[in-house]
Amino acid sequence: MAESNSGQQLRTVKSEQYAKEFKDAANETMFNAVHLKSPNDRIRVCEWLRKLKELRNDKYEEVKMKNEYMQYLKMSLTGEYKILTKPFSSAPPKQLVPFAECIANKTCDAIPELPRSGPIQPILCHKSEDNRAFITIKRTPDNGVICYMAVAPEPISLKE
Repeated sequence: MAESNSGQQLRTVKSEQYAKEFKDAANETMFNAVHLKSPNDRIRVCEWLRKLKELRNDKYEEVKMKNEYMQYLKMSLTGEYKILTKPFSSAPPKQLVPFAECIANKTCDAIPELPRSGPIQPILCHKSEDNRAFITIKRTPDNGVICYMAVAPEPISLKE
């Protein structure tokens, strides 16, 4: 029972941390969005911020997913070149998928030979038919995700 309470306390602390990181990143993103050349891109940033703010702060998985999307949006608008990349280059979907699944599918869009990802399983492993491209996604014990992608000029030998 003590482990359950400590696990819940850790999730509560993490949720509060994610909520604060989201707020800070949203402020920085709005500051940087002003410098986007396209008014449509500025509108798109606002649409995404509204969508992300709809996610709840009292559910650990939602606050975590909200923060992951926000951090990626913030990174795309940081630095000299401020450009919106997928998924932020289009309107937000009605239902957001976990961030790792979104990024895996973004990679699959760029490499059509890779099959699209479904709901994230503990381990995903996809390779192209010609064995020249490979992507794997694996959950870490602390609820993080490790994503590995390789593209080679020659076929990659994979041990299953």
